[in-house]
Amino acid sequence: MTLSFTAKTEDFANTIAAAANALPARAQQDIYHRMLLSADEDLRILASDGEMRLEARGECSTEDKGSCTIPGKLLSDISKYFSADEVHVRHEGSELLITSGRSKFSIAAGDGDEYPVWEMPAPPFLRVSGEELAAAFRAAVPAAGEHPPCLTAICLETALRLPSGNGVLNLVTTDRNRMAVVTLECESQDEITSRALLPAGAATRLARVLPPAGGEASIGWNEGILSVTYGKGEMMTRLIAEPYPGWRRILDKEPGHPGITCDTKEMTRAVRMAQLAAGQDNKISWAFGKDEIAVRADREGRECTEYVPCSYEGEPVTFLLDARYILDGLAGMGETAELRFTQPENPLFLRSGNFRYSVQPRREL
Repeated sequence: MTLSFTAKTEDFANTIAAAANALPARAQQDIYHRMLLSADEDLRILASDGEMRLEARGECSTEDKGSCTIPGKLLSDISKYFSADEVHVRHEGSELLITSGRSKFSIAAGDGDEYPVWEMPAPPFLRVSGEELAAAFRAAVPAAGEHPPCLTAICLETALRLPSGNGVLNLVTTDRNRMAVVTLECESQDEITSRALLPAGAATRLARVLPPAGGEASIGWNEGILSVTYGKGEMMTRLIAEPYPGWRRILDKEPGHPGITCDTKEMTRAVRMAQLAAGQDNKISWAFGKDEIAVRADREGRECTEYVPCSYEGEPVTFLLDARYILDGLAGMGETAELRFTQPENPLFLRSGNFRYSVQPRREL
């Protein structure tokens, strides 16, 4: 099958780079080391690892419509060194010839019909800001666990409509020691509550290619596959078919009274300083006193105490915490973080805007 097209070098390279996010480090089958390259009305490059597929689209001038498969990593590497403003691509027989200015590169190519085809999932029924969805993934993913499979996922759960008429999409992760919840307002076609467990790794890769400010993403899922369609691409991924922990009962423990506020950047600095003293154990303490939090760590001859101003007016109280967990939560906060708690043995809650984070204190105080 013959394939021939011309594209702007920058657009071609960006399309390759977007699709390459789905290439696996180690493929279950050799075909997943390859990309599917096709040209019709536009340029389409598809990559998959068997669990996730990502299709990136770009503009091109097509002379001969067709498709072929080529080694994905090699194509990605070649695209970094094109020397002219345009690139011409032609496939005929078993060879793909790429020409950019006076530079030429040939790659062994396969038949595009050999590339695995996925069944189409349910049509999209949610629409959200692509920029907000990417930010939500970045904030939530660090709290995902490593096992069992259900904890390696981001739980996407729809809720009833807001008074404004828009729907609600909650993104939840937990490893049972901490939990992250991001709530997004979305355009929803119905009021049905639905849930899907999206592998956290797929969410991380999707966050890299979602459209910037002004772009939208449409989401839909069925029992087995979730799809996200956005400006110049589409992602499909297999879902995790396991029950998810009851995350709402953790949120119900959050105190209803106004929280204690502190500067996120200043607290992050203090925790990072204390983490250096804590070493591999990562054990630090937050001691709440009048108008300040003392962030401390002491281990093996190293000691650190940092003070962060805050709005606390209650009785002195100390929490023993894991510095890594706290830094993950602070990374999702805005300029100011709001802290809420009851007793040192109960979860500590952090919130900022549409992001809520809870962490279970360590017990060997």
